Amino acid sequence: MILMKIFEKLAVLQLDKTLDPFSGLLMHQPKEGWVRTIRQTLHMSTRVLAKRLKITQSTVVDLEAREVEKGITLKKLEEVAEVLDCKLVYALVPKHSFTAMIKEQEKQKAESLVNHTQKTMSLEQQALLSDQLRTQIDLVRQHIQNEPLKNLWKTHEV
Repeated sequence: MILMKIFEKLAVLQLDKTLDPFSGLLMHQPKEGWVRTIRQTLHMSTRVLAKRLKITQSTVVDLEAREVEKGITLKKLEEVAEVLDCKLVYALVPKHSFTAMIKEQEKQKAESLVNHTQKTMSLEQQALLSDQLRTQIDLVRQHIQNEPLKNLWKTHEV
């Protein structure tokens, strides 16, 4: 069980490290799209790109517009990348590290579990004081951290 938890944490850290270099791209997406930006950087006309893609010039203009509108297919982007001597990289890049997402989920799950219990205890005039509540949340969170990650995303049914 402990060895499995170590491997889970290593997998999360490795994916965080792999995707970290791409996080900068999230803030630097060109408004006019990558195809147009790269084509213009190369000082390539839409006519030349159209010829390389064996399509019409108006189709290139449409293709660039569809990219901006997020209506272009990955297959078409890969085709365009190839003729621009580029490589299409497809990835889901997290807004925050997976480690941070997991910690936040652990916190939310612990608070949810303790708050549910707190409501029941309040009905019986046994509610915890705020310091006790915080301690209880911390204890539950420590327990959650020792469970397999697959349990982290399950909702609790009490």
